[in-house]
Amino acid sequence: MRAVLAGISIAAAICLAGAADAVEPPTRATIVGPVSSPPNTTIAARICRCVERRPNGSCKTRVCRGD
Repeated sequence: MRAVLAGISIAAAICLAGAADAVEPPTRATIVGPVSSPPNTTIAARICRCVERRPNGSCKTRVCRGD
């Protein structure tokens, strides 16, 4: 009985000693690297109008601004 209890306590001590390093989470610098500016995600709007129409109603010539 004493041998089993000693074995369990030794195994528990080894597990806890091995997990001590894994408790601390990595820092932000190691995950992402150096902080940089966020990417430019703006989308330019284009305003178009139809200048000339075809007989079926679709646009033949367009004029756009905002390019």
